[in-house]
Amino acid sequence: MELVELQDHSPDTFKREVKQYVFPSQLAELTDEQKERLREWWNPRPGDLMVIDGMVVDGLKSVNSIQDLEAGGQRIITHAKSHSGDWWNVSHATKDCLPVLSIGQMIEILGERIYSIRLAPREWQVNVIFQEEQFKAYTASDLADALWQAVKGVL
Repeated sequence: MELVELQDHSPDTFKREVKQYVFPSQLAELTDEQKERLREWWNPRPGDLMVIDGMVVDGLKSVNSIQDLEAGGQRIITHAKSHSGDWWNVSHATKDCLPVLSIGQMIEILGERIYSIRLAPREWQVNVIFQEEQFKAYTASDLADALWQAVKGVL
């Protein structure tokens, strides 16, 4: 697997801020079937960014724990401050949550399907193998967006 191939670039190519995650709104691009497959892949951990019931939750600041249920499911326990200033815990079923994927998590999902990741002038290209010797190229101005397109293709 070829991770990054840099072609002729000026130093200005790398001066802009690199997007590290998909935007939570991009999760709406998934079908219900794709969302379910994403939940099956995801192993929630404290520190993960996630969308719970339409709200973005910063896992570093608000996830207390992730509990495995005997029935085989998981619950994410978050804490939040109420308007009165009191802290309270809320339990969420993982079926109601989606991860806000980082570049690293998207690379994990794609795994050995990644043929190459290239930075060409003004765009990233992620080449993914789908069947024997057949691959598809996904391009975007941000690496996170190119990886996101590829993830949607394999989910």
